[in-house]
Amino acid sequence: MSQFGYVVALELHDRTAVLVGGGREAVHRLDALLAAGARVRLVTPDPSDELRVAVEAAGDRVTWHDRDYRDGDLADTTIAIATGEDDGTDVAALWDESRRRHVTTSVLDDLDHTDFAQPALVRRGDLRIAISTGGSAPALARRYREDLEVHYGPEHADLVDAAAEARDRAGRRPVSFERWAGRWSCAVWDLHGLARRVREGGRAGVVDHLVTTLLPPATTDPAAVPDRTGTDRDDDVHGELRPRPTKGEVDPADDAATRQDAA
Repeated sequence: MSQFGYVVALELHDRTAVLVGGGREAVHRLDALLAAGARVRLVTPDPSDELRVAVEAAGDRVTWHDRDYRDGDLADTTIAIATGEDDGTDVAALWDESRRRHVTTSVLDDLDHTDFAQPALVRRGDLRIAISTGGSAPALARRYREDLEVHYGPEHADLVDAAAEARDRAGRRPVSFERWAGRWSCAVWDLHGLARRVREGGRAGVVDHLVTTLLPPATTDPAAVPDRTGTDRDDDVHGELRPRPTKGEVDPADDAATRQDAA
């Protein structure tokens, strides 16, 4: 069984994260922490030029301590990341403090002093696609990320926003959780078709499509109609996106009635 097998997404908005290190890896971690909304306590006596620029751009979201790590730096902290790029970092002392303060900690390339592996991420607005190899092959995870970035462009950020708007417009679910999940599955079945439609025509039409699928007329609930296409493709029909239900989304009573009609 590999290490770090349970992948989670942390809520760090306006919470303090400590970042120890001043090189290229610190730049990447700082970018990720800021994107998550964290306030960052940066500890390094020798920041790279790129890191200095990033710190300046972040304004009051980053507090820089121009020195090596020392005991007490993890006070009132949610997570801590040490990149191992500063020779003066006392990793053993940092780890000891993290145990005393119950701070979730990661030291790059040091599995003995690490609580979590940091996955390679594809970020598109609120969309996060995480790729993890359990810490065993970070270069491979990075390559997977590069491949996924080609297939999931910036339009997928707008698609996530469209889904959030549709959820707000649909309001409280009018059916059971299982059937509601089925309608959502139908609504977003043609993932890349939806993203293409967002890219070409804006998200308003996609929002309308999603809401219509979530709140259909009683006789045309897509979660109650068995699939008769015999295909896994979900093509446009007369320029409209067609939701494709899966077997698990069909209401047993509706499915039985359909079979009776067919007989």
